[in-house]
Formats: sequence, C-alpha cells, structure tokens
Amino acid sequence: ELRRERRPAVAVRAGLAGQLNIEAHFVRGGDVYVGLKGPQPGVGKALIVGLGRVADLFHSRNLKSSTVTVWATLDFKAISGHDDTLSDMVWANGKLILTTSGQDDDTGRLWSYEPASAKLSLVETFPGLKSEGVVLTPSHELKVVFDNDGADTVFTNVKFPL
Repeated sequence: ELRRERRPAVAVRAGLAGQLNIEAHFVRGGDVYVGLKGPQPGVGKALIVGLGRVADLFHSRNLKSSTVTVWATLDFKAISGHDDTLSDMVWANGKLILTTSGQDDDTGRLWSYEPASAKLSLVETFPGLKSEGVVLTPSHELKVVFDNDGADTVFTNVKFPL
C-alpha cells in the first residue's frame, strides 16, 4: 500500500510558481504518478503527484482535480547539499528509484525512496555526468543513462535490489 500525503490539487498550486514540467512517471496498482521538475516547492526539491486511475484517465480523457494529490515531497538538497532536479523514476520492489542532476555541480545522482517510511536515500553519485533516465532491466539491474550533449550514449549498470 502506497502512503499518500493526500493534499488536493489546490494545495499543490498554493505557493508554487512556474511552468508545469512533468519529467517522469510510474504506474503502481493501476494508479499513475508523475514527478515534477517544475514547479518545485523549493530548490533541490521535487513533488510526486498522484493523478488517479490510469483506466479512468484514458476512458474519460479528463483529469479531475479531485483525484490529483501530492504523494510525496522529496528534498534531495537536504541530503546531497546540491540543487538537484528530478530526471526520471521507476517503481521496483516496493521502492521508488529516482535519478537527479545537480544544477550547481554537474553531478548525476541515483536515489531510493521507501514510501512506507518516507525514507529518501542517496545510492550513488556520478560526477561530471547528468543523469537522464533509469530502467530496471530483465536481468534485475538498474541501467542509468546520462545526457551526453549529443555525443555517444553513456550509461552504467547498478546492482538491484538496493
């Protein structure tokens, strides 16, 4: 069972400025969640927002504000000390695995979030690389992909579970 912060959409808008920038998503138990790169509730923080049932969204093609909730507010900066922005996330084995890129230090980071305890953990850092994506491979490794400014693709594998 996912723990929800259960704040309605109106509360999400309160005190937040900037353009909506959905950077990542995952589906769990038929519900879809999006990770926002913007707006942010603060520097180095990200909101994970629940949008409700995937089937309902596709059937009605309408997002009802009553189904939009803040699922989690993640404070990357409190742990890394840097201005991280969310770049991707994947749900695996009861954990949310996330990647971020430091806006002030050009370092990619891999994170684990356990919703039952609301524990956010820094798993690995990638100095000089901008984390762009993460997937769980069939061989049960995490593949982290990096933005390489148009050059050849750069990626690494990380053992899972973390």
